[in-house]
Amino acid sequence: MTEIMTENYLTVEEVAETLRITRRAVQAMCRNGRIGSTNAGKRYLIPQESLDEYLKIRRGSVNLTGLVINKNLRR
Repeated sequence: MTEIMTENYLTVEEVAETLRITRRAVQAMCRNGRIGSTNAGKRYLIPQESLDEYLKIRRGSVNLTGLVINKNLRR
């Protein structure tokens, strides 16, 4: 029997609370691939790593290629 280990996964509700957005917004992010997730029946489970990566991008410390950006540098 295959069972997903949920200890490293977050529910839509947990991510919504963390990001201070609605459940529907998190579900939309999962559907359109803005945050990595997996389907478990009718629900999404979001790996903790996916949330961490999303937060890094959102905070502007990482660009989309994964390179660190120092926001203090000026041209």
